[in-house]
Amino acid sequence: MRTIQRIEAAEVDPRLYTLKTIAQVLDVSMETFIPPPEEKDRGSLVALHLSSLAYFIFPFGGNVIGPLIFWVYKKDKVNHVERQGKDLLNAQISYSLYVVLAFLAFVVLLLTPAFSGNSESMRQLEGVGLSISLAFAFAFIPASTMLVLTIILPIVKAFKIYRGKEIRPYPLKIKFIR
Repeated sequence: MRTIQRIEAAEVDPRLYTLKTIAQVLDVSMETFIPPPEEKDRGSLVALHLSSLAYFIFPFGGNVIGPLIFWVYKKDKVNHVERQGKDLLNAQISYSLYVVLAFLAFVVLLLTPAFSGNSESMRQLEGVGLSISLAFAFAFIPASTMLVLTIILPIVKAFKIYRGKEIRPYPLKIKFIR
């Protein structure tokens, strides 16, 4: 109780953990208590979004591992890292999952007519050439699009944060981390 009185009297600046606890008790969003990012926090937020470019160092999972390490380390120390880190992680996990699913669909569409052994289905698809076109259209293009989103969106968001602009949440994501 004394802590809340001191916060209300502006005698102390509450820690992020304290604000999180108060927000949970009052059942409100943390954004209610946290002002827009200050100049000193912007650098950390830019680094958070650019950490997904660890993809170029570790192609299989670097886009998730980089932000995860940054998020775990900074989420209670820098304003907005908790929310933006969750958003980034959910997006990167989702995009990676979409790429894997699209790749699997590509392989299945590519191999199914060739290994079905049914000459009727081969004639219906007019040979393997059509199956390659279908596989490309239904799987390879979405996978490529997701790879571009995995790389381009964090760069765009980091640039907006650097310039002091508000950013929107990442699109097409599943909320794995709440």
